[in-house]
Amino acid sequence: TSGWFYWSYDRGSWGLEDEAGKELLKANVLVRPYPRCIAGTQPRFNWQPEQREFSLAYNTANSHEESPATEIYLPPRAWPQGWKLVNAGVEIEEAYDPMSHILSVRAKQAGKVRIRIVEASA
Repeated sequence: TSGWFYWSYDRGSWGLEDEAGKELLKANVLVRPYPRCIAGTQPRFNWQPEQREFSLAYNTANSHEESPATEIYLPPRAWPQGWKLVNAGVEIEEAYDPMSHILSVRAKQAGKVRIRIVEASA
């Protein structure tokens, strides 16, 4: 497993804002949808910024009562006109918190969870 992170509160070329406080273009690369926690095994996820599509798949062996929620961060800049969830796996329950921009997904039965987040107009 590998990963990276970006952390800078500086204004200017190292930060996410210029000296005047205007957001720099690199913020568009760094602010993206991602799963904050995944309630399952063998996760796969992908963000395609050009298509504005986020996909996530994982296996869950627990029933709804035993299963914790998967949490996905959905930044508004990724879908300025809104988003919708497309489910192609087991039946799920979903809840969205507009303050934190977190989508919680809980499988109602064991199996493969496969979801896509796409533009609302798609």
